Amino acid sequence: METALTLPFDILACIIDTLNTGRDTATLKALALTCKFMLPLCRRHLFSTIRLLNSTPTTPKRNSLAPFLSGSPEIVRCLRKLVCAVDSRVPTTSQHIIDILDVLRSHASSLQSMSIRSLRDEWFDWSLLQEPMRLLLISLIQLPTVTRLHLNFLHNFPLVALSLCSSLNDLSIERVSGGATSCTGQPIITRSKIPAPVVLEANERTNFALSVLMHPQHPSVIDPIIDFSYIQDASFEILDVSEASQMNELLKTTLQLRSLFIDFDGPLLLTELGSSLAENAYRTLKSFELYLNVAGRHHAPLCGLPHELRQISGNNVLEELDVTVQVDTDEPCRTESDDWSDLDALLTVQGAFPMLRLVIVELVWHSRRRNKEQTKELLHKLTQDRFPRLLKSSTIQFEFYEEQKRV
Repeated sequence: METALTLPFDILACIIDTLNTGRDTATLKALALTCKFMLPLCRRHLFSTIRLLNSTPTTPKRNSLAPFLSGSPEIVRCLRKLVCAVDSRVPTTSQHIIDILDVLRSHASSLQSMSIRSLRDEWFDWSLLQEPMRLLLISLIQLPTVTRLHLNFLHNFPLVALSLCSSLNDLSIERVSGGATSCTGQPIITRSKIPAPVVLEANERTNFALSVLMHPQHPSVIDPIIDFSYIQDASFEILDVSEASQMNELLKTTLQLRSLFIDFDGPLLLTELGSSLAENAYRTLKSFELYLNVAGRHHAPLCGLPHELRQISGNNVLEELDVTVQVDTDEPCRTESDDWSDLDALLTVQGAFPMLRLVIVELVWHSRRRNKEQTKELLHKLTQDRFPRLLKSSTIQFEFYEEQKRV
């Protein structure tokens, strides 16, 4: 009789982790049924995420989920991520959803990540949500185990509630509005720790929310709600002047910023970005990635980037700079602008950027009506020859790309 081959525990765990990375749920389910030993290894992935919709109709099967979770602590302990979608057209919450959230609040001891978002990618008025649902979601995001929070398309959200998210490490917000006045008016209890995330993703229409989080200006709220000075990785999507101004204010406070990504919409200029980085971030910023969306010949193609970088010239630890210029559909771009040569000259001045090792410049044209001849001519308007100093540099690796995308 042949002896069955037994793999070491760590190898089995690695195989199961790999299957989970590839989202191979069917295989994980099959493995879970093979033996009692495999069950807990697979279960920690199969039950790691739960997605809820506030308006899901009640059925006998759905009604049984809350009692099942309540009686299965080993299942609830596997839960690491909760995604809750709210339907702007049906703000009424089904009772079984409230029951599930109540169970999770009491037993989800491993919950690490929460996402609260509008189902239809349109504004959802938080105040229309039933009070039990609101209170349960707030209490869940304030659990000491929750380190990541994503908020999306929420109007009148009580941002003051974030003041008690003491373990918050990663904050992502998009189209969120609210303020200190959204709370009940009761004083906030003394906090042992001000939330201080190290990762921030602030997408469009978040300038008011960031302003409230930094300076709530309400007598019953401790200032600030969130301390952004410990941010190490920051990402912003900027659509107007007010968003750019709020981003710059936040960047001035950062003491440990290492990586910065900005998706910037022309015809704005990167005004005051350099002076904001010169406050503190110049000491730590190593990677800067910039997406510039431009249109028309009257726009500076680099949106004033050379001028802003000059503010930290000679006093920085920047190692990587990645600039992508996205030209709007069938629009021209000032490839003859001095912006390109100014950037080339600035980055190669001796001692200006002593740690710089990689520079990437990419120009992307978007076309719908251009014919082949127009496209061919387009792709020769800007070449790497416009960056002679970077090409000759022995210390900086320079990469230049140009492409055309059909839309």
